[in-house]
Amino acid sequence: MDANRFAIAGAPEGGRALVLSELFHAAGSKSVIHVARDDAAMAQIANALPFFAPNIDVLTFPAWDCLPYDRVSPNAEILSRRLDALTALANSDDPVLIVTTVSAILQRVPKREIYRGATMTGAVGDTIEPDRLVSFFEGNGYIRTGTVREAGEYAVRGDIIDVFPPGEPDPIRLDFFGDELEGVRSFDAMTQRTLQVVTAFTLKPVSEVTLDQISMDRFRSKYRTQFGAGSTDDPICGAIQAGRRFIGMEHWLPLFHDGLETLFDYRPDAVISLDQEVDEVAVDRFEMIADYYDARVSMMPKGVRDAGKQASEETYKPVPPETLFIDAAGWSTLLAARSVAALTAFDAPPGETEQGHVDWGGRVSIDFAAVRARAEKNLFEEVNERFTSETKRRILITASTQGASERLGSLLSEHGLKDVRRVESWPEFTTQPVGSVSLAVMDIEHGFTVGDALVLSEQDILGDRLTRPTRRRRRGENFLAEASSLSMNDLVVHEDHGIGRFDGVETVAAGGASHECLRIVYAGDDKLYVPAENIEVLSRFGTEDASASLDRLGAQSWQARKARVKERIREIAGQLLAVAAKRAVQKGEVLNVPNSDFQEFCARFP
Repeated sequence: MDANRFAIAGAPEGGRALVLSELFHAAGSKSVIHVARDDAAMAQIANALPFFAPNIDVLTFPAWDCLPYDRVSPNAEILSRRLDALTALANSDDPVLIVTTVSAILQRVPKREIYRGATMTGAVGDTIEPDRLVSFFEGNGYIRTGTVREAGEYAVRGDIIDVFPPGEPDPIRLDFFGDELEGVRSFDAMTQRTLQVVTAFTLKPVSEVTLDQISMDRFRSKYRTQFGAGSTDDPICGAIQAGRRFIGMEHWLPLFHDGLETLFDYRPDAVISLDQEVDEVAVDRFEMIADYYDARVSMMPKGVRDAGKQASEETYKPVPPETLFIDAAGWSTLLAARSVAALTAFDAPPGETEQGHVDWGGRVSIDFAAVRARAEKNLFEEVNERFTSETKRRILITASTQGASERLGSLLSEHGLKDVRRVESWPEFTTQPVGSVSLAVMDIEHGFTVGDALVLSEQDILGDRLTRPTRRRRRGENFLAEASSLSMNDLVVHEDHGIGRFDGVETVAAGGASHECLRIVYAGDDKLYVPAENIEVLSRFGTEDASASLDRLGAQSWQARKARVKERIREIAGQLLAVAAKRAVQKGEVLNVPNSDFQEFCARFP
């Protein structure tokens, strides 16, 4: 093991947010960067940290949600979260806890100096020149449109400026009288109706790629140097030179900037924490990046690869991996220069706690799977019996939602467990008496034990949640049947790009082979070609006589609509859970029938 690298053993997954909070406090004035193995692990830790350490500033830095060298851009919400983190880190030296992933940390980012002072604030009554506001938009990646509907767009109509700041749930409308800001209102992006009056606003950059004149000229020069003089006729060059955003242009990030940095550069003295299996995941990521780069290069005509000659418009010209990603050698060098804590759920090897190992002392919590599997056993009676025997430990039961927490509390109470407390944070839980049982809303998959604390998740008691079955994919050999069911000008929905109009089938030559593709037309007469093997990404829109506005190809309005629908579904699910919880605890007026048997029956289902 490296001299600056030590292991924190006995750190089960459910307790890692608590481990990180303790590591952060031990680091003193230094920040902590925790590298999770994937997005799910990052989300679980980030969601649990406010409970375990409500006073710690936590930033999440997710990876792009697309493959290396992809043709699509990252999701706008992902970009917003990344830029929130980069902007906060560039404008403050205060210690923070940064939670990221292997894929995110291995990708280079714009330099800190770009985001220093890159925010703009205003309040009602301030004097702000509208032209200065527009200059800020143009220099920080905002897109000018006629109607603002998605994050990163702005519109100017006389003395009114609409803008959708990244990270905000709704756009805002700025009402000027000359240079004085008279009013600020949030409004609904779909209906354009006012939601509420606000008094101030904060604007941040919306993209890691800015299309100011300097960046556009730099891109054109670097692209030409990298891929040859004829490459300046490529579609991406034409779009960038015209100041238009190009789908997937983020994958040429190094060409827009005068050098890139790493997230480590934003906090050079940070303590690094590595999730279990990070080393293995990093190796897989290095191989993936190399494979995708080689695949792109292999599809370039030999003349383009060797002499920089012009290729067809369809040719994808990837930037060298080392300019956009950290390679294996660079990763090792970066870690070797920093203090690194490797978390593991396993016990410290005997005799090695004095040799760079720290035993946190945590263990995986108890599991009631064996009880659930036996029909003759009453699950909640067994749970209560176990809790009653725990006279030397505090017990905490966590649930993912308030409704689930109330349901668990009701079931335990009906089976004899009284005086169940509700706590809002870990510090509050630690003040409860030994032997007590507390409930909290916190989403962790599995609990843990450490010291005199026993933490159980709802899954430890009720079993794993129901997971969504994998969607059956439509096979490429069914392409003709699928395509023949469409008529010219039928509206279709693409998973990533939204509503378009079917415009027939066309044979497209790409990569030295012919592909049968569906031609989909979007707003502005932009066309998207969907290969036969990807037919599953399309669905028919409504009925034959349905009508709808076409989406703009490359815009994020479709993703924003999907996000709003998902959020609405979550709200409805929350309401349904709340109603179910109320029904579980209320007694009927007419029929006084106990519902514990039914609840126990339901609890046996995932």
